[in-house]
Amino acid sequence: NGYIVGDLGVAVNPKCIKFSNGFELYPNEPVLCDSLSDIVVKAMVQEAINVHFDKEKLLFAHGIKALCLFFIDKVDSYYSANNKDGELAKLFESLYKKKLIQVLALDDISISYRQYLQQAQLDISLVHDGYFAKSNSDKDNQEQINLILRDKEKLLSFDTPLRFIFSKWALREGWDNPNIFVLIKLSPSNSKITKLQQIGRGLRLAVDSFGNRVTADHPHFSIINNLEVIIPEVEKNFVKDIQVEVNKNSIFKLSEFTNRDLIAQRICDTERQANKLIDKLEELKIVHVDDNYNCEIICNLDHFNQYKHQVENEALRDFIARSFNNSTKIKDKKRGGVETKIDKDKFEKFRELWSYINSHSTARYELDTNQLVYSIVNNINTNLNIRPIKLLSTITRNAQDISSYESSVIYKSATSLNDKRISFREFITQISLKTKLVQNTIVKILKQIDNDKFISISQNYKQAIQAISDIAISEIHANMIKNIRYNVIETNITNTSLTNMNGEVFDKINAYSLGNELLTVTDLNGVVIDRSLYLDYIGYDSNIEESTIHEANNPNIVVFAKLPKIRIKTPIGEYNPDFAYVLQENNSAKQVFLVVETKGYDTNSDIPQAEQAKIIAGKEFFNAVQAKFPQINIQFKTKINRVNLANIISEVLEDSN
Repeated sequence: NGYIVGDLGVAVNPKCIKFSNGFELYPNEPVLCDSLSDIVVKAMVQEAINVHFDKEKLLFAHGIKALCLFFIDKVDSYYSANNKDGELAKLFESLYKKKLIQVLALDDISISYRQYLQQAQLDISLVHDGYFAKSNSDKDNQEQINLILRDKEKLLSFDTPLRFIFSKWALREGWDNPNIFVLIKLSPSNSKITKLQQIGRGLRLAVDSFGNRVTADHPHFSIINNLEVIIPEVEKNFVKDIQVEVNKNSIFKLSEFTNRDLIAQRICDTERQANKLIDKLEELKIVHVDDNYNCEIICNLDHFNQYKHQVENEALRDFIARSFNNSTKIKDKKRGGVETKIDKDKFEKFRELWSYINSHSTARYELDTNQLVYSIVNNINTNLNIRPIKLLSTITRNAQDISSYESSVIYKSATSLNDKRISFREFITQISLKTKLVQNTIVKILKQIDNDKFISISQNYKQAIQAISDIAISEIHANMIKNIRYNVIETNITNTSLTNMNGEVFDKINAYSLGNELLTVTDLNGVVIDRSLYLDYIGYDSNIEESTIHEANNPNIVVFAKLPKIRIKTPIGEYNPDFAYVLQENNSAKQVFLVVETKGYDTNSDIPQAEQAKIIAGKEFFNAVQAKFPQINIQFKTKINRVNLANIISEVLEDSN
């Protein structure tokens, strides 16, 4: 009937007929037409361009370049002899040019976005290009191939005009770009694998112009990370089929952990602290614990949400919560989420403080090797506890009868399981790879540890490698934090969680970017409402954060805000303080800026080492801001249980006089 078979079988499935135009036919799957009518193609291309412009305008304000990916059925329809002279390419340029003129005629686009579009208008052929298997070896097109396949940073730059990419395949060479926001299928496909490959090209967290990935804690996460898929009617079940496929292979939660896991996750520093936290979880019936502090999560999500605020350790709450989040299967996205408006008048009073909080800086620290070795050795001698490997045998009788079954547990020493020895050199090498310490330093450490600790290593060398590495990394971070110094290099940052690239405040942000729980602003004290930067909701993550919001009825507060995502760099990850306040004493024109970190502990010594480290880094950062701008007064404070915000404010104002 005029069809030309190009191949029998493909890499992903040997039972496939592949036609010369690239169409693949699989057994027991409905046959779709191998090409769309010109009318349908034109309508889909027009829709893709319209959606792209809507996306591009929104994302440009966030400093994010929007890309659009077309999957087509015939290479020659777009690309012939390395020239974009196919009918599809001509159709695209014609429709894009008309839409571009319409958008440039609008009054509500920013100056910088208008300039970006005007650059595209100079040569429309530069806004689109393609990658096809046959062009991979064409030297004349190598620059475009490298741009699409390899030079991601350049492709995501606004200086590069390319934003529409055409491909026949799912770019199987490993291409991965985070900023595909519109995906158009001009090539109906029968293959489930092909569908997953294609949709996967758009299921990436976006990256802004600074290289920052837009993760779930970004105030505009749900608006930015939103993929539009344009498909012909013959694939109307495209999204549903993918959801079914992904749900079928979803990974369920990891529901078991040990006291050592809490230390490895830096939730606490010692086994004693870990056991104390686990005892609390058992008391709340969140976990079941055996004699060796092996834990199994036994509650459901509703039970956890009901009692989680009684778990004062924030890192532990997050750790448990992740076990529930990981079990969530893919589902339809609820557009927009819950948003809260920003009071623009109050923001003008808050703007100066916000610029200092978002200052760009460099961090430096000097490590004293001898001091580092001493602290690691001391920690190992105090906390290293290597136990022999044991076998645990459980025998259950009458297992079929739940009312009368019996279980008995037998422990057997199994040191023989550790017979596969490793050389001392390999032992040191593995610790070096984990810690980034040079091998000579590791030898110094091992020479100085207590003899009984050294001998215990042979009982379980794998555990020893991990435990010694964890201790070393902990002490490295502690020493780095102790010696960290910041140098503020820039404050005129415009593209932030609250402002766009032009420094204009957003109308609203995702309320959940402020915290996992929400307070309705209208339910707060009227004095608090008058000082809140947000008009609808304020997010919070803990009991102490919630109570701190209610304490914002202080007459010396001009405006306050629960802080969304900011990026203070520390050796152990980014740090994000909780609250910021613009303060002003009565009858005084002088303003004082206050940044507050809240911790739900009774004393500062109860705060885990990792959390203390970030607080130290935060304090040093704001000290650097103060030093850079001596004309202002900005202070950083930690608020724990039983400390009133009013007392902190009084102390800060007194210091400023």
